[in-house]
Amino acid sequence: MIPRQGTSDGLTRRAKRTITGHDIGSIALDLLLYADLEQTQKRSWRHIALLEVTSHVFDRRKRN
Repeated sequence: MIPRQGTSDGLTRRAKRTITGHDIGSIALDLLLYADLEQTQKRSWRHIALLEVTSHVFDRRKRN
């Protein structure tokens, strides 16, 4: 799930190395699960998650 601020967890460790597609999927899934808990901002969180995943995929395709 979404980590608390100030904790040293998976997202902190991910930032120190190359982010893979699996990491992006995991982060997006965390955002989508969080969105289900946050009823008032459900659509905006899902929109952000989908934009992050699609922009990452398109950037990787351009490089390859």
